[in-house]
Amino acid sequence: MKPLLFAYGTLREASKLQEARFLRASAKRIARAKLPARLYDLGEYPGVRYSRKKTDRVVGEVFELTENPRAVLKYLDAYEGEEYVRKKYLVELETGGKVEAWVYEYVGPLDGKRLIASGDYLKAG
Repeated sequence: MKPLLFAYGTLREASKLQEARFLRASAKRIARAKLPARLYDLGEYPGVRYSRKKTDRVVGEVFELTENPRAVLKYLDAYEGEEYVRKKYLVELETGGKVEAWVYEYVGPLDGKRLIASGDYLKAG
């Protein structure tokens, strides 16, 4: 199986950003999914922090990187920048089961950052 990526913010399927279009052209959407994490509003984009609390869930989509995965990840690493670290986590697919997927986890400061309680960036309003 090709590498998987969990997208929870500006890379989600509904995004019109160039980077999201790049991902869609290089990957196949597998399913909606949830990650055990907390989602924060960082201004123009969100960030997640992994959480072991059962009540903390972030909504997103899992993509299978079908076209040159190494190059896609290098491109996305540059897009995400130094505030994010790419890590593998288990995510729960809406269709059932769990898979290991790359996640860009925010490692910058959270002082003054608003928690998105719904865990869904598209519904953050």
